[in-house]
Amino acid sequence: MKRVADKSPWRLRAIFVIVPLAALSSCGGTVDPGTSSGGAGAAAELLPSGERCDDGCDGTDDTCYSYSYDVAGNVALRKVDEGCDGVIDECDHSTYDEQRRLDSYYHDACDGAVYYCGAIVYGADNQGQDQGDAHCDGTPDFCDSVMLDSRGAVVSARMEVGCTGEALGCVSMSYDVAGRLSRDENDLSCDGSVDECYRYTYDLDDSGRAIRSTKSTCDGTPVTCCAFTYD
Repeated sequence: MKRVADKSPWRLRAIFVIVPLAALSSCGGTVDPGTSSGGAGAAAELLPSGERCDDGCDGTDDTCYSYSYDVAGNVALRKVDEGCDGVIDECDHSTYDEQRRLDSYYHDACDGAVYYCGAIVYGADNQGQDQGDAHCDGTPDFCDSVMLDSRGAVVSARMEVGCTGEALGCVSMSYDVAGRLSRDENDLSCDGSVDECYRYTYDLDDSGRAIRSTKSTCDGTPVTCCAFTYD
């Protein structure tokens, strides 16, 4: 089982990527269930219920996900099946504030035994601090700074070594007009350089729902291919 706490320095992406996933169904731009501009009361068929991901795009499903949503269309629960063998290995739980920004989260093995918690404290201008608690004992072990856009999606983040202020890595993200993640750039030393760059493209069905996504390096090498399912 791959625990979020072990994914440093990019553990933040495993948490915040849940938010733009809910924007995969723009329905021609009339419904954007993953942002503050829409989604309350959105029809369930517009939101992906599952995802099968193939690392390396070699035709083998490596990780499968299923999603449950709150009444506003935010992802409230993500179940993770490593190996797509039908066994759920991890459950990721999320709550949101009135502006539909990620508010708190915790991870367990779907048995109630929580092993990683976190809360995001927001200040002015959509700046926030992700206070990750690896032991769920009330003491933050990670303090990562995040910047959100007007829709509540993360556009930049700075990860720290613990809560020391020492940079562990920086990431920036950009989105298409429908709110889907389109590009991210990783700066491993936060010195302004781009050490890793990825692009995201989507295939849509006739109703505007994303049915496939491809993550590639910015030079065009496929990294991960995913297929989405809808109820």
